Amino acid sequence: MDILTLTESPFATDDDVRTLLTAFHETLLPRSAWNHRAHMSVALSFGRALPADQALNAMRVGILKFNESVGIVSTPEVGYHETITSFYMDVITLRVVANPAPHSLAHDANSLMDVWGRPDLPLDFWSRELLFSRDARARWVAPDRHALPDAP
Repeated sequence: MDILTLTESPFATDDDVRTLLTAFHETLLPRSAWNHRAHMSVALSFGRALPADQALNAMRVGILKFNESVGIVSTPEVGYHETITSFYMDVITLRVVANPAPHSLAHDANSLMDVWGRPDLPLDFWSRELLFSRDARARWVAPDRHALPDAP
């Protein structure tokens, strides 16, 4: 299965997840495959391997490295987004706390997407205006609509 197809649907095997992670870490992942499922799966791998603050930093560095490898230049309007990255890493922490021993890599990534995988999920907590502001892109900005969920 090609990598783009792999990121467009639920993972069938743990090897599918490993293939994605390897492609990401080796900056071989095509830009077209860097979709929400890929972001979430990479974030989950960092969240499982590292304490929350280190996982966030690893994700930040990983995204910036990936973006550079595919020619995405971060500006105040495009590219890396700190608030969204931080939000989803918080979501990953909730997932890891709630499910500390996953059944398998594929099941873990797929069930994360089932529960927390809506790409528009941050808009449940932030207004569109605030979330897509230059400030929110550059640094963590607290939500203005609803408080973030707490760990169970």
